[in-house]
Amino acid sequence: MENAEKKLFLQKLANEDDNQLVSTLHYFRENGDVSLLPQVLELLTSDRSDDLKNSILELVADIKTQDAAMMAFDFMYHTQNMQIKKAMIATLWQSGQNFSDKAEDIVDLMLLFNEFEPAFDSYTLLENCAENIPQEIASNLFDKIKNAESFADDSLKGIYESAKAHLLKIATGRVEDY
Repeated sequence: MENAEKKLFLQKLANEDDNQLVSTLHYFRENGDVSLLPQVLELLTSDRSDDLKNSILELVADIKTQDAAMMAFDFMYHTQNMQIKKAMIATLWQSGQNFSDKAEDIVDLMLLFNEFEPAFDSYTLLENCAENIPQEIASNLFDKIKNAESFADDSLKGIYESAKAHLLKIATGRVEDY
């Protein structure tokens, strides 16, 4: 995108009604500049329509570049809004991008969620990138989950057990079991 296009896009983000903005997001998906993704993601924290927010989540699920995936992950991780965290964790694993550099953050999220579905989505994101997690980090994450497990709700213990099993395979060098 040229600078003039970027400026116009940012104006549309601020001024278009939600129905028009959904169309603008379709254009952004195909032609957008990844540097504008944070401004798009900020719309999730606004009082805009659910249709618009769902379009943004669909855009995140369709992310094709690692840079954009990392931007979306960082936005999700740092937001204080738990509803956004829950919606985006599910969307991020659908993107199919490699989040192995975020393994520690993923485990933090898995332990943060006190509900089965977002904890399971976090586990799925961890599982999808598990083969790329360094052994030492996997060992530390295994210990972290093990320490938190005694405080966990019973509905979450199965997720924790599965995560520990995957991390143990990595920590012991049995990655080929994936």
